[in-house]
Amino acid sequence: MGARLLFIALTGLTGSTVGAWSLRASVQEAPGTRRITNSGEDRPLAWSYRERFRIGPALDGPGSLFRVYPWTIAADRHGWVYVLDVGDYLVAVFGADGRHVRDLGRRGGGPGEFVRPVGLAVGNDGVVLVADQGKLGLVRFDSAGGVLEQRRLGTRLGPIGSHARAIVVGQGFSPGEIYRLLVVADEDTSVLAETPELDMVRFPSCRTAVPGRPFFAPTVRWAATGELLVLNAGPAYELTVYSGSEAATIVSRDVPPIEISEAAALASPGVRGGFEITWGEGSCRISPEELLEARGYAKTMSPVVGIAIAPNGEIWVDRKREFDGESRIDIFSAGGRYLGTLLEGAPSPGAFQSSGQFVVLRYDPNGIPFIVSYELERGSG
Repeated sequence: MGARLLFIALTGLTGSTVGAWSLRASVQEAPGTRRITNSGEDRPLAWSYRERFRIGPALDGPGSLFRVYPWTIAADRHGWVYVLDVGDYLVAVFGADGRHVRDLGRRGGGPGEFVRPVGLAVGNDGVVLVADQGKLGLVRFDSAGGVLEQRRLGTRLGPIGSHARAIVVGQGFSPGEIYRLLVVADEDTSVLAETPELDMVRFPSCRTAVPGRPFFAPTVRWAATGELLVLNAGPAYELTVYSGSEAATIVSRDVPPIEISEAAALASPGVRGGFEITWGEGSCRISPEELLEARGYAKTMSPVVGIAIAPNGEIWVDRKREFDGESRIDIFSAGGRYLGTLLEGAPSPGAFQSSGQFVVLRYDPNGIPFIVSYELERGSG
């Protein structure tokens, strides 16, 4: 696959001093790999959006759990939208106009059934792929909704994508897991990116230790569709782009990593509430200060918080300028040239129905997810 991102290495994790560790991102470039550096300030794009339709839990009937996540939404080349509702164990299929077409799958262990569905993708051939952690494989449906033979992968599963006749698998949802990005072909599995082994984090006040890693430690942001796979790892604004099996292109912008202060780390959602360890009928409460001291935290993080790929090959990068600030979207051509930026408030695509239409996962005031389809109007700016 040309250039390959081998791993992200963290050093000094066992020290008790807050932030006393460093990050090293290693990229091995093959001959022919191109580097495209985009310099300069943001260039605002005068693009606008029009809401087309919404998909919400009411469509699934009374009592629906409607558990939907960014990685359980997909679209095909005809603009149809696929929603894996892991609470109801089904894939709801909607036409390009938002009208419900059919449901795929149900709870169970047989063909076309789900034990623990965790990810969704649609291939270029229209085949619907559902990653099932309970089956350690893919439950598959053809473009007409027919059940296909299951494909066993024999590995942990999570978010998935379809890329150049291979399956891309993101492993590891929680801080207590190693994150790996795999490319699974017919007879070969490659590790494109991997976070290091976990350390035992010790909490003196509770006289215990649990596996973990520093807060805000780098993970892998990625997207895969058609012939393109794009990933970001480490604190730099740097995208590794694979086009089919061709050598990778390294695309970057001179946007600095986000700095994280100790005060910001203490106020972050994962820290400010502290941590409670329970065993049997006993428990022990760990303060936010001890939690941060024990686990440590990254003093910088990548500004890249999300990646999407449009059917025309454009790369949409959701990124931040400040730790707790609003995000904005940088758009690059298929060749890696920076086209401009959509400023704060622009919807970040979850899946593209076409190069001018996409769906986004939203939440209502009660935290209930719903999906919105937008029409994109490309202005002259």
